[in-house]
Amino acid sequence: MVSPLKPPIESESRRYGLLIACHAWALGLLQIVAGSQKLMGAPRMVAEFHAFDLPHWMLIYIGTAETIAGLALLWNPTRLPALFASCMLLTWGVVATWTAKMAPLAWLPTVLLILTGFVTWQQSLTDSINYRRQQN
Repeated sequence: MVSPLKPPIESESRRYGLLIACHAWALGLLQIVAGSQKLMGAPRMVAEFHAFDLPHWMLIYIGTAETIAGLALLWNPTRLPALFASCMLLTWGVVATWTAKMAPLAWLPTVLLILTGFVTWQQSLTDSINYRRQQN
């Protein structure tokens, strides 16, 4: 079994990479769905943005950013920058939902931010190990 606190050894590397890819795909699909809802103007999303007194263009901007980041999570060469972008987007979502005292909705971006941060850390660790292997 792979420990999240130490880098994988050679024999576990392929399985470990598959695990990271599965998590990234799940996060990517969730972001594509959330971004698409914003872009399509889902009533719940529009109501959330109006509750924060944000203009409609901000809904479109964030929806586009989430959709692009979600699509980038599906492709390995763009996964690490997309994970960092996802962390930034989710940080805004966490701060917005907790400051608006939307407790029933605040748990979802918080959990997603923790998972995305963990996958980002694991992806950067794996990328650095693979880079070192290529250099040797």
